[in-house]
Amino acid sequence: MKIKTWKKQKYSYLEWCVAIEGILSMNPYFLWDGYTCNYLFDAIKKVLELSIILLFVCEMRVTVSKRKYFMVVSFAVVYFYYMMNTYNHVFSLKPGIIIKFIMIILFLLLPEKERRNIFELYTRLFALSLIPAICFSVLSIIGFDVPYDVIASSQEIKVNQNFEYIHYPGSVFCENRYSISRFKRLCGIYDEHGMAGTVAGLLLAGNQFKLKKHKELVIILVGGILSVSLAFFVIVGLYYVYVLLKNRKKKRLITLISLILICAGVLFLLRNNEVVNRLVISRLRITYLMSNKRADSTFIALFSDFLRSDNILWGYGNNNPIFNTVDAASYKVLIYDIGFVGFFIYVLWFLYWGVRNAGKNIEALILLVLFMLSFLQRPWILYLYFMIILFGGIDKIRQEYCSDIARKSEG
Repeated sequence: MKIKTWKKQKYSYLEWCVAIEGILSMNPYFLWDGYTCNYLFDAIKKVLELSIILLFVCEMRVTVSKRKYFMVVSFAVVYFYYMMNTYNHVFSLKPGIIIKFIMIILFLLLPEKERRNIFELYTRLFALSLIPAICFSVLSIIGFDVPYDVIASSQEIKVNQNFEYIHYPGSVFCENRYSISRFKRLCGIYDEHGMAGTVAGLLLAGNQFKLKKHKELVIILVGGILSVSLAFFVIVGLYYVYVLLKNRKKKRLITLISLILICAGVLFLLRNNEVVNRLVISRLRITYLMSNKRADSTFIALFSDFLRSDNILWGYGNNNPIFNTVDAASYKVLIYDIGFVGFFIYVLWFLYWGVRNAGKNIEALILLVLFMLSFLQRPWILYLYFMIILFGGIDKIRQEYCSDIARKSEG
C-alpha cells in the first residue's frame, strides 16, 4: 500500500486530512449548534471527509492482509452492535454515524508508517489547539479581564445544571453561570476539561514524554496541568512510576512514594475543609474508581435495578427514556447500554488488537494499559481520535524502538 507524495513533502495530503479529521472528531466548539457559524465549519468537515475517501481510493494501492481484514470486520461487528443497540434499528442510524465508521475503517487499513505519521500530525494539531486556551488561562490567573461571549451548551444535562461555555477567540471554558471562578480549567476548543486532560496524558505517553525531542509536548504538558484533570495526573503519575522502575531509580521512587504519603497525610488533616474535600478528596475516593462519582443518584438507582433485571446480558440500549435525563459518565453507562455481553466484546476488541499491534514492546503495552484505564471514566472510545492515539501511538513507539536498536548496533 503506497501513498503518492511530493518529493519534498514529509506528510501526504491524505495524512494531513485524516489528522485534521481526528481533531474534528473531538467535536470542537465551532461545530456546536450554539455557535454562530457552525454550519460553515460543518460543511468544511463534510468536504474534508469526502476528500479523505477520494484520496484513499485514488492514491492508495490497497492490499488487505488477513490480519487487517479480520481487524476491520471485527470492529464493524463491535461498532454496529453498539450503534444498533443505541439507535434501536439499523435503518435509524444517521449518516454521520456511517461516515464516522468509514473514517475509522480507512485509518485502520492504512500501513503502520502512514498511521504513525497521522499520529505525529495529530499530536501537533492538538498542541496547536491548546495554545489560545493556555494564553487566556494565564491571563485569567494573573487578573486580566478579557472580553468574552457565551455559547450555550447543546447538552440538556449541562443546561439543567446551569453550565455554559465562556468563549474567547480559539477557546472555550465550561463554567457555571452563577459561579464563574477566577481560575478557569482548560478545555481548549473542546467541551470538557476532562477530555482535554485525558487526551493530553495519552499523547504524552504515546510520545514517551520525549519533551526535548518533540517541543509540542511541552505545550500539551502545560495544557494538561491547566485542565486540572484527574485522569491526566493519574496517567502522568503512572507513566513516571514505570520510568523509575524501568531505570531502577530506587531513590527517586522512594522519594515519590514519600511525597504521596505526605500529601495523603495533609489531605487527611484537612479532610473537614469544605474546599479541599470538594476539589480533591471527593475525587480520590474509591467510589470514584468505581465510577459512582461520575453518576448522579438517579443513574445509581437505575443501574442497581438493571443488575437485577432480565436485560443484564444485552442491556437496555435507548429503550429507557429515563436514561436520557441522568447525569452519568463511566463504564457502567456502557454496561447499562449494551449489557455485559456487549461490554465484554467491546473491551475485548481493544485489548486483543492493542496487544496484537504492540507485540512484546513494553512501552506500547504501557500505552495500552493507560488507554484502558482512561476507559473506566471515558468509555465512549469509538471515535477516530481515540484510534489515532492508540494504534498510531503504538506504531510510533515500535518504530522509535527499532530506530534506537539500529543506532545502538551501528555505534
